[in-house]
Amino acid sequence: MRALADFIKKHRNRSVMLAIHSQADIDTLASALALNEYFKNGAVCVPDMLGSHAKRINERFSGRVVKFKDAPLDNSAILVLDSNSYAMLEDMADYVRGFKGGIAVIDHHSIHSDAISATTSFVDNRASSTCEIVYDVFKALNFPISPRCAELLLLGIIHDSADFRNATTHTMEIVTYLLKR
Repeated sequence: MRALADFIKKHRNRSVMLAIHSQADIDTLASALALNEYFKNGAVCVPDMLGSHAKRINERFSGRVVKFKDAPLDNSAILVLDSNSYAMLEDMADYVRGFKGGIAVIDHHSIHSDAISATTSFVDNRASSTCEIVYDVFKALNFPISPRCAELLLLGIIHDSADFRNATTHTMEIVTYLLKR
């Protein structure tokens, strides 16, 4: 976690692409919008489109998500969220493969056979969601979680934990903290 937090801290004031997977779900979108609160010049980028539930979340939170074809490509870093597979990035995959800057992967799925080659990777398949990991990143960075960010993280956790059926004790500790925000 420390290496991931250091990577994120290093790129805080630089141009960063927060890459989310094809037909993004609530967890990937919520984790990207929440994490983007940390960056001064971040852009949330989807290869094609948001899934229907994520689209509603994006509208509710006035999220600014750009399609890859419209994304700025002068980034110093890429953070890939909720996926560790090139296949999930669709049209962005070649861009990520050839990227010369730093790449970080934050995911809660098991590592795929076509895993993204990253400078820093934090993959924890014990976590119920990527939002859970983003919460831990914020704690490692001592970054205050805003009410908006807390709500986003809660939505992602609830969705990907299957309404807490896949929740752990750690998940519930995070939820308790976020509800207080």
